[in-house]
Amino acid sequence: MELKNVLGRNMMRLIKVSYTNEMPVDSTGTSVELIAEDSLNNFERKENEIFATYERKFHSTDSKILISVVFQFRSAIKNESKVSDSELIDLIQKHKSQYVLLAPSEASLIITNIMKSAGFPPVITPPTFIEKTKN
Repeated sequence: MELKNVLGRNMMRLIKVSYTNEMPVDSTGTSVELIAEDSLNNFERKENEIFATYERKFHSTDSKILISVVFQFRSAIKNESKVSDSELIDLIQKHKSQYVLLAPSEASLIITNIMKSAGFPPVITPPTFIEKTKN
């Protein structure tokens, strides 16, 4: 089953951006390891639409720096599609890079601007879906 055969118009909107920096003001010479992770969740079906939330978290390993960018998706479900909620969610998860399409690059731009505005070197995260690293 193809995503394009089940879903029609897909709209994206930015719903939240947050930034926290608890690094000391004088952190000259400090090395910081940064991690980017994406998630797609909070699925909710309402009649012929499905809603989902995409989030990119960008953080230091010690959690002193945290940036979160959240988009909400609203997608039309084609009338001829006879698919259960769980099948639909599984299909979206299977093709999540296609589903979120431009959200990772938009989140990357926001993160780059926040880092630059916060006095750090601009950091450009990949414009693709980044799976959470396994510990």
